[in-house]
Amino acid sequence: MNLTDRSQKRRFALVIAGLPEVYFSHSSEGLTSVPAIGNALSTTPGSTFRTFHESIVNVTDYGADLDPLGGVASYTPITVSLVIDRNGGSTDPGVILSRIGPRASGASHSFLIDGISHSDAVPITVEVDRDVSSVFSAGNYAHIGAETFLVSGTTSGANPTITFSARGLADTPIQNHLVSLGGTNSPEMTDKICYWRGRRASIWVSPGRSDGSFGGWVEFMRGFLDSTPQIEEGLAVTLEVVPLTALIDQGLTGEISRQTTLLHDFHRFEASVGNTVEYIQGLHAPSPTSQPNLMGRFGTWADAGAGSQATSRIYTTGKHQHAQIFDITLQTADGLRYENHPRIGDIGLENNDGEIERFQILAYQIVGGENVGYDINPNPVNLPNFQDNQHGYLIPTQEIKRYEQSAGLIRWPEEFIQSFNAAAPSGRTGLDGGFFKVSLVEEGGRIQLRLLPFADTRLRTHIMFWTHPASLFNNGIRSPRYWGPNGPQRPVSEVTGRELMVLPIDWAPPARREYPHLAPHRHARRDATLYRRNWEQDEQKLQVYNLRDYALGFFQPAESQILVTDQLPGIPTAAGGSTFDVSITSYDRRSDKMITQSVRITHQVAEVHGTVTVGYGLQLANNQEDLRPIVDWASRGSDGRAKISLSNNFRALPPGEIILRLLESGGGNQINGDYDVSAIGLNLPSSAIDEDSFLSLSSATRLSSMTLSLSGDDVNVIDVVEGILKALGAAIVLRRSGTDNERLKLTCVPVGMEQASRVRQTIAAGDWLADPPPSWGTRDASVNQIVFKYGYDDAEKEFTGEVTVNNERAIMAYSQERQSMDLELYGAEASPESLGQNTADLYSALRPMFTRIFRLASDPVRVWRGSVGFDLGHLLEVGAMVKVSSPHFKSYDDAYGVTDGLALVQSVRQSLTGEGVDVELLHYGLDASGWNASAEVTAVISSKILEFAPFTFTRGRDAAGELTTDLALFSAGDQVQYIPPGDEDNSTTLTISSVDLNNNQIMFSPAHGVVSAVGHIEPTTYDTAPTRHQIRAYLADSSGTLGASSDAGDKYL
Repeated sequence: MNLTDRSQKRRFALVIAGLPEVYFSHSSEGLTSVPAIGNALSTTPGSTFRTFHESIVNVTDYGADLDPLGGVASYTPITVSLVIDRNGGSTDPGVILSRIGPRASGASHSFLIDGISHSDAVPITVEVDRDVSSVFSAGNYAHIGAETFLVSGTTSGANPTITFSARGLADTPIQNHLVSLGGTNSPEMTDKICYWRGRRASIWVSPGRSDGSFGGWVEFMRGFLDSTPQIEEGLAVTLEVVPLTALIDQGLTGEISRQTTLLHDFHRFEASVGNTVEYIQGLHAPSPTSQPNLMGRFGTWADAGAGSQATSRIYTTGKHQHAQIFDITLQTADGLRYENHPRIGDIGLENNDGEIERFQILAYQIVGGENVGYDINPNPVNLPNFQDNQHGYLIPTQEIKRYEQSAGLIRWPEEFIQSFNAAAPSGRTGLDGGFFKVSLVEEGGRIQLRLLPFADTRLRTHIMFWTHPASLFNNGIRSPRYWGPNGPQRPVSEVTGRELMVLPIDWAPPARREYPHLAPHRHARRDATLYRRNWEQDEQKLQVYNLRDYALGFFQPAESQILVTDQLPGIPTAAGGSTFDVSITSYDRRSDKMITQSVRITHQVAEVHGTVTVGYGLQLANNQEDLRPIVDWASRGSDGRAKISLSNNFRALPPGEIILRLLESGGGNQINGDYDVSAIGLNLPSSAIDEDSFLSLSSATRLSSMTLSLSGDDVNVIDVVEGILKALGAAIVLRRSGTDNERLKLTCVPVGMEQASRVRQTIAAGDWLADPPPSWGTRDASVNQIVFKYGYDDAEKEFTGEVTVNNERAIMAYSQERQSMDLELYGAEASPESLGQNTADLYSALRPMFTRIFRLASDPVRVWRGSVGFDLGHLLEVGAMVKVSSPHFKSYDDAYGVTDGLALVQSVRQSLTGEGVDVELLHYGLDASGWNASAEVTAVISSKILEFAPFTFTRGRDAAGELTTDLALFSAGDQVQYIPPGDEDNSTTLTISSVDLNNNQIMFSPAHGVVSAVGHIEPTTYDTAPTRHQIRAYLADSSGTLGASSDAGDKYL
């Protein structure tokens, strides 16, 4: 027996997810037989069963409303009152439901050291902060967040653990339980439920029989607790259950933070990716003669065989410091000849024509411990223009120095600065030497560049950093080289553009204002910038320069991961078959604003420095070369800190699938169902959703394929869903079947104009209660102007396009009063694939939407009101199409009385403890039709049997709630047309002998004559079609009539 039995006596049961105790009224008979209730906590031998306790003393009324234009139905919360036993007891609701939060002393509280993700499969073993072996034994339950786990064992010792063999028990959601805030915020585990708000709950009802017994149980409300249980004067506990649809009216994050920040103070460097610093050390002068004279005067040194030597010696007089600056031994370093090494120290001598000729010093001539001369090449004696006793000059020269940060996780910038300074030149000699010591110092929120020449002498020198090696060429610096053990090498980033570290330290002077693109951006070469610092000293002197900025945390393009502070919920710790969308908002210095970019990640890993987990690395999916830098600059402090959020990127998906992904996603890997593919969503199981009803949500509009990106903390699901539903004429409702043990499901139903094929229930004239009697009225016009918004920009959190459409007829008819509604079309944009690219395309794409809305809401609508018994009323859900009769009703003509009128259920009010169910119906008086029947041939089984695809044209539920396939619209005896692909002229009329829905096959009599598995069948002409086909779409003649009998044509939906 079910709820269609007439009886005012009913019993109720309250089931709270994860709670072993079930509270009921009158009798618990049959509850253990309800799969969703009885043994929902029993998953292995030895585990605890549900217990049942008579405590319910009151259940408030039920109500539901629906905007007839579509959207998400709203439901009145139902309040359940449970009597308190003042003697207490372990199952007393006053004891159980008064345990609130961490202050609940009657429960054991501990904290996880390790996190658990949505996609982690059992068995799961995690470390906890204390020994819980005295609290939990195998077969006990542990509660973490809103999820219930089955314990299979524990361990003690220095690192105690607990192991779970099952999760998501008793209708609890499979959640993420992650350690965050650097380990200071850990998931709490209790042995008893202490957190109630948001916990899933359901109310079940069972009708009484005339003999005093009760019928089966049916779920009447499925939702969650809206608040912590309230104690009423110490006598009763009240709990308010709100419907699942209320979940849609919240942010994508719910109560879980799905946002993190860039990790500061640490960075993981990768080989050959932004890990190499290059700079130039050099001696400079506008010309050789302008370099300070350090060499004294020179003359030829007459020696045996002078003038015929391969190398010549020259003498020097006066002060000279060549050996303080250069290293002539580099000529033969490592057994190689570095004849052109910039620190060998070539000199210039002036000839009689005033020209400076270049000479290489090969050796010092030491006499009495003093350097009195040089071996040089070429021999100046053989040069006729060479004169004795002349000045010698240093030749301007420069050398690239290179520091390569080893791969791995380091403290930033502390350990980087230490390593950089340690690797910098410590003297003038050797391949690792230089002209001056280079060091970095972090001080006062800035990084300073400090330079100390090794020579205590008069000197002009310089240092240069660059954003791209092209800036060297652009500034006249030809062929600069790094000199290492393998000889001279080109600048590192000339090869791939990836190695040069140009991002985390901004080498520019503080006064510079331009911000060039950085490698590997495609405009990095075009924007190549050189940062040069020149100075002159008379004696050894420290030079200190402030750098413009440095990064506290950063991501360099081409790196394989992004380091963040906390884990993102729902992201696995190992790569699988899924990728996850992440939205990153960060400050862009070039545009001086926050920008948002989307990235795809595969998993996240803990970043451990020493033995401490300091953050997490989001591992990037392949083929994302266009990512831009992400930086938290020290100069901005906390202002403009980058935010990394989970997001949902929908790419060319049907609207029904987008909604399913929003409903089911809670961490991906299809834990909740096929559409749990993202880390962001409402985390509902597929068992709570009629998926086929959403997949049947299709449209002849340009919204059949939608693309959008939504980040987790900024958009409510209802904002996205409402626009889609109203644009397509659909609603999300909680639908019950009325069958014993069946559960409510979120269902997508079409709404709007009457359609005979969608009638779910009939209310005869005798079904109406006499008190109060049925009545009729008017619902006033509500919309004559629609503002369509499209092109949602997730970065700016706004729509980029807007167009207003007016129903001028209605505006003029009703005193020019404008009644406007905004319709936000997330996923629709001005593109050829969506709404088109010009005004004509745009209005053409929007026409089906505004035509339907204006037809429904621009003029007053007839309203029918009345009360029916509970046996009929409990199935009168909002959004349902009903056929009604009553002499008290009035349609749009002048006569009273309606027979078999069609109407949409707009609101329902019913007393769960009384008899009457008040309903309000909307009657538009517009006969409408939808698509007619079709089926696609997929196989020729025999001469009389064809096989068909089940869901090519139809997918959803019929008026009775049964799954509909394409073949379900055909029956034995129907005449149909078989039409080859694209060949209407050669159609064949066939007669159906039988329909096999299980195998998707139809038998025809006589033989069908089809030879290839192509083409489709559809109804024949209107006159020969059965009634169930005639009420669907046929093309009327010019007079608006159908067939030989001139039946009135319907309106096309």
